Amino acid sequence: MDSIGGPKLATIDVPRTGGWSTWKKITVPVTTPVTGVKELYFAFKDHNLTAGRNLFNFDYWLFDK
Repeated sequence: MDSIGGPKLATIDVPRTGGWSTWKKITVPVTTPVTGVKELYFAFKDHNLTAGRNLFNFDYWLFDK
């Protein structure tokens, strides 16, 4: 939030879905309270990624109260 080194709002573990265009809805809680207007930064980290594979494909992000 507000910078790449700012507070982390949530962590999402994205599982394999079985195909590049096989979609799965993933919901996680926001762990840091937020008020007002903020700039958000997404940081992606691979783990257990086979060489030559892509990290993941996403369609959209949705934030809901």
